[in-house]
Order: sequence, then structure tokens, then C-alpha cells
Amino acid sequence: MTSPNRESTASFLKQGKSVVQNSDADGYAAGILSTYQIDENGIVSGFYDNGETLALWQLLLCDFDNPQGLHREGGNLFSETKESGKARQGVANDDGFGSTNAYHVEQSNVDMSREFVQMITTQRGFQANSKGITTVDAMLETIIGMKR
Repeated sequence: MTSPNRESTASFLKQGKSVVQNSDADGYAAGILSTYQIDENGIVSGFYDNGETLALWQLLLCDFDNPQGLHREGGNLFSETKESGKARQGVANDDGFGSTNAYHVEQSNVDMSREFVQMITTQRGFQANSKGITTVDAMLETIIGMKR
């Protein structure tokens, strides 16, 4: 096996000074991430202050045979169950997966029936409290009328 000739590209110490033989750079200047963007394919692109744009990540999506079988953990966090089946993983716009919509608010994570039940319960409680106040008011009027 022959050893490569490193003298043409390596840096070395010559007479007390460090010398770099090859000064050609094949990269770009250092940059700081200034902003990012997520496209419909779930690709997160980073925009750097040196003018470079790089694809950093791609979001992973999961699909289930029975989404109604997922266990609600709280908020919009769900976990896999036997009823939901195993998670099928993929990326946006590929093999039946939908696209991603960055910077949009999801409207489907509110259980409308639960919200209506809570609203009706609160309303009934308010009505019961107002009846109690009306009854006490009538009793006070009677007591004041008896005193006169």
C-alpha cells in the first residue's frame, strides 16, 4: 500500500511558522440561523444571515387504521392503542399522507358536545343562584313590610 502525498494539501510547521499549502475553500462563510419556513411537504428550511438556505428537517407524520381508537392524553395529544392499530409513518404528500399547513390553527381539537354540556351546566348554575337571590329578596321585602 502506498502512502498518499500529503505535502500538497496539509498544513505544517516550517521554520517556526505554521503554513497552509492549499487555501482554496469549497464551502461558504459561517452564518447564524435568522428565520425558518415550513413548506407543504413538511420540509423545514433554515435561512441564514450569510444568504444561504438549507433544508434542515422533514416532519414525520403518523396515520392510523382507526383514528377514533386513539387514547386522548389531553389537549391535542393522543397515544396509540390496540383499537387504533400501529402507527404508519410517512412524510407529507407521499403515500396517502396529507400536506402540512404551517402557521395555521387547527380547529378540530375542540369537543363541541363537551363544550355545550359545560355551557348548559354553567347556565343552570347561574339560574339556580339567581333564583336564590330572588327568593331572599322577596323574604327581605316581606320582613320590611311586617315591620311597618
